Amino acid sequence: VLLFVWGPNPTTKGTFQLTKESAAAAIKTFEEQGHALTWDYDHATFDGSNPTERKAAGSCRLAIVEAGLAAVDCVWTPNAKQGIETGEWVFCSPAIAFDYKAKTIIGVRNIALTNLPATHNARPLLMSARTNAMEMKLYKDLRAGMEACMAAAQGLQAGEEPGKALGQAMIDGLAPLISALEAEIEKLEPGAMPAGE
Repeated sequence: VLLFVWGPNPTTKGTFQLTKESAAAAIKTFEEQGHALTWDYDHATFDGSNPTERKAAGSCRLAIVEAGLAAVDCVWTPNAKQGIETGEWVFCSPAIAFDYKAKTIIGVRNIALTNLPATHNARPLLMSARTNAMEMKLYKDLRAGMEACMAAAQGLQAGEEPGKALGQAMIDGLAPLISALEAEIEKLEPGAMPAGE
């Protein structure tokens, strides 16, 4: 889940910069802590009024990626996972440490699931954090579409030219793609592929 991009990151609390140096400082702080970064709900971790509301939604690592600073290897609690998948929690909101003078991001304290992010142009979590169930649905939908194309290609291949050659070319192209999708489906859900398919 991308938290900040390189350069300016406008928010409702001002614009914060992410530089190579500030990202390295954030990673150094994270690594020195020696534990996972946690997710919560609407920054309840920082609200002392009701300790029972300060539940974790998940955990992750902080990493530098090509686009900027990201939460990687996210592991969700069952409730958080369901809330993300059903759209109950749409965005994330990182709580940051920053250099007050330069307004550079130098640390991430935690990340909240929220529906009111401070970051402008926030990206919805569903676009950032696909789950295995979502991947499975996409793979199965792709496989069904390719199998329909395969049936049409076989019909062409069984006919007369020029359709026969076109059908064979389609079969040759589709067969490895269908096999690759089946392999991905099997990885996500062992035993999901019926015998003989």
